[in-house]
Amino acid sequence: MCTHKSIPFSSFARCDVARRCFIKNRFQDVSPYDFNRVNLKPEDNTADTNYQASSICDTYINASFIEGYSTSKQYIACQGPMSDTFNDFWRMIWQYEISGIIMLNDLKDEGEGAGDYMYYPSKENESQAYGSYFVHLIKVIYYPESIVRLFKLSREDQTRNVRHFQFTKWADHSVPSNGRALLEFRERVNKMVVNFKRAPLVVHCRAGVGRTGTYICLEICLQQLAQTKQLDILKVVSSLRRQRVSMVQTPLQYRFLYLTILEELMAPKNTYDVKEFSFYTNQCFRKTSNGWIPYKEIVRQYQVLHICCANYPPTAYIKPSKTKMTKNPATPILEKRMVIVTKSLSMSGAPISTSAVYVDGHDSPERFIVTEAPNVSDPQSCNLFWKIIFYQECTHIIMLNSLREMDSIKPYWPTDNSSKVFDELRVTLIKESTVEKTIVVRDFEIDYATCRKVTQLACSVPSEVNEVNLRQVRNKIVLIYIALLSHVQKTNLATTIAVHCLDGVVRSGLFIAFTNIANKILEEDIVDVYYHVKLIRDSRPEFISSLVEYSLLYQMAEIIIKAKGQISLESIGNLLSKYDEQLIESNKGEKVQTPIPVKQHQQHMKTNSIT
Repeated sequence: MCTHKSIPFSSFARCDVARRCFIKNRFQDVSPYDFNRVNLKPEDNTADTNYQASSICDTYINASFIEGYSTSKQYIACQGPMSDTFNDFWRMIWQYEISGIIMLNDLKDEGEGAGDYMYYPSKENESQAYGSYFVHLIKVIYYPESIVRLFKLSREDQTRNVRHFQFTKWADHSVPSNGRALLEFRERVNKMVVNFKRAPLVVHCRAGVGRTGTYICLEICLQQLAQTKQLDILKVVSSLRRQRVSMVQTPLQYRFLYLTILEELMAPKNTYDVKEFSFYTNQCFRKTSNGWIPYKEIVRQYQVLHICCANYPPTAYIKPSKTKMTKNPATPILEKRMVIVTKSLSMSGAPISTSAVYVDGHDSPERFIVTEAPNVSDPQSCNLFWKIIFYQECTHIIMLNSLREMDSIKPYWPTDNSSKVFDELRVTLIKESTVEKTIVVRDFEIDYATCRKVTQLACSVPSEVNEVNLRQVRNKIVLIYIALLSHVQKTNLATTIAVHCLDGVVRSGLFIAFTNIANKILEEDIVDVYYHVKLIRDSRPEFISSLVEYSLLYQMAEIIIKAKGQISLESIGNLLSKYDEQLIESNKGEKVQTPIPVKQHQQHMKTNSIT
């Protein structure tokens, strides 16, 4: 593979107009070439008194036309708009009839000056004028890795719709930790942009070269693969740099292209409509009443998942000894996903690192906070647990282990409608009841300066899933998780749910993966086990660490589909009984393909081979 350093960073073409209009450039070393710069048409009311240059600057914007795989001017790569160029940006969108904007940076990158780069209204039904253009935000849809906005762009008596796609998990000069998330984002963009073939697609980050170049390169390479079954990343990057300086800016971004395209090649089709899911699983599993035995395809898919999940260096983790509340030093904590709390609202002491991590939901970032069970024998551990609940504004606590497993008969909460103080927080048990014969529901109030209500859903889930106990464990897990799911579905998506088991890994990971998969099925009629496991592994790589667990998620997904939206313990219980009877009957006298024993995947994982 040719090195990133071997590619000339530019074509050394002329940039005279950009240098003349330098005040409109974010960075003086990132300028569009004269030959392919986006030229804005003059308007009577667009003269800008801030610029004391000639009229040519009224037509200038730091943006370049970029050729697609088979279409000229298929993209416009541009810098992120600044407050002085907002009007120019929307003028470009209008004049070139743009219907799709891709934003690859998060405004958090700008720090305290983020407001100077917010070139669109931020709330639904808000409008903002930008020169002679009015932008009205119609709708906002949140996803774990992105935000989709629908704008109505108006000028005089004409109106157009513009979709805005923001990818939020890509830091400057870096790469996304989850390549599959970017591939999902790309697919969403291509489905929703109406006139992608007729008008250019605008792509920007801050400078409009690093992340912008990487995204456009990925798009071109995947189109090339689809059309010719051939790939030349070096040639594509070289071509992009002849059109705009420094495209695909860092060696890390160059390497990311290879890894992401490799993942697309090895696991190209993992998303299924619910109508075709059963047919797919029939080809990939030997379905028995004692569990599903994966064939080679699923073993291979799990290997790809293992290889393509982010391989974080040791420096990305916080040592357990530096965090509070942990009882399980074997589970490292990713610093970028770690939950940090302050000592109290009235104290300015240093923030406290915890062993809790944020985990994304299927349609909302940081939907869950996952931690291990508090150490009841350590008051500091319990104090910190309740601080996480209070200061992170959690509305629910999902407890997936029994008190017996915690080596304590004492709970970490007050009992008998009493109160207990945890540092500055007073926690009061208001009500306790049992629902569905499996879940204990406790309502708490937490007081400190303000009062917050929290509901705990406590149940005991089997701690281990293996080939021996799979059938018994599956039924119990499905019934409990369905009962929990019905409660979680009632919560506002803007709220945070805390989840804990004994180690904060096995049961918590399975529950969150199941919840995300089930919600995707119920809301969109889509199943993608691979993506959702990779999504939560971005927070804790130890989640879903066995092929048995991975296969169980496929089985649970099919059960949700067969329930046809009737999510209740009674309907699921009846379904499980009929389901097992059908499997037993269908397997009588049947000759089947020899399945790959689950244990063999361990050896595959060691060699990282794809067979």
